[in-house]
Amino acid sequence: MYESAREPTLQCRVHRTSPIGLIELAGVLRLDTVARLREVVQKVLTERPDAIVLDLARLDGVEELSASVFPALARAVAAVADGELILAAPSAGTRDALRQSAPLSVRMFDTCSQAMEAAERAPARRRVTRQLPADPQAGRTARRVLDEVCTRWRLSMLREHAQVIVSELATNAVEHVGGPVELCVTVRRRVLRIEVSDRSDMLPDLLDSPGHGLRLVDTLASNWGCNPTAWGKTVWADLVISPVPPSGAGGPPIR
Repeated sequence: MYESAREPTLQCRVHRTSPIGLIELAGVLRLDTVARLREVVQKVLTERPDAIVLDLARLDGVEELSASVFPALARAVAAVADGELILAAPSAGTRDALRQSAPLSVRMFDTCSQAMEAAERAPARRRVTRQLPADPQAGRTARRVLDEVCTRWRLSMLREHAQVIVSELATNAVEHVGGPVELCVTVRRRVLRIEVSDRSDMLPDLLDSPGHGLRLVDTLASNWGCNPTAWGKTVWADLVISPVPPSGAGGPPIR
C-alpha cells in the first residue's frame, strides 16, 4: 500500500531499501509536495543503500521548479550513503523539466528494470559494521577494526590516519552520548569512509571537542560531516585512496 502523505497529490511507495532502494511515485510533484519525497528518501537512506531508484512511471506531472529536488536528493544520497540516485520511466514532460534543473547530475532510464540494472552495476562497496562498547575501550576497539580493514583491503597507506580518525569519532560519541554506538567502514569509488552512529541528535561541535578531537579529524580527513538519522546521527569522515597501492601489501586489490 502507498504510505499516507500530507498532500494527497503525491504518494510514495517504498518497495525495497537495501542493497538498492526502490521508491515508486504517483500523483503530481509540486513545490508543496517535495517535502514528502525528501522525507521518504531520508528514511530509505538510514539503510545506507548502494543506490536509490525513483520509479516515475505513475507520476502524472512535475512542476518545473519542483524538479530541482532531484539533483538535491542526488547530493544527499551521495553524501549519506556514498551512492547514486537514478530515475526510471520519466514522461516526456518530466524529462523536459529535469533537463532544465539537472541536465548532467542525475541519470535517467526508460524503464524501472533498466534503472535497477544500472544501479546493480555500480562499483561494489565493501562494508564492515561493528557495535562498539559504550566505555573507554571504544576507541581501542575501533582502531583494531580499522587495522584489520586496512590489512584486508590493501589500505596500509591510510592506516595511521584512519586509526586516528576512528578513535576520535568513537571516543567523542561515547563521551558525549554513551551507547549504543555503531561503527561502519566502507570503500567505494576509491574512498574509504568511516562512520560512527549514535542515538543522539546533538550535532558535534568542532570547537567544543575534547582534546584534539574533531580538529584532528578536520585536519586528517579529505572530507567529513554529520547526517541526521531516524534514530540519532552519523558522523562520517572520508579518506581518498591512492590510485596505486604500495607494492607488497597483503590482501585483495580494491576494485
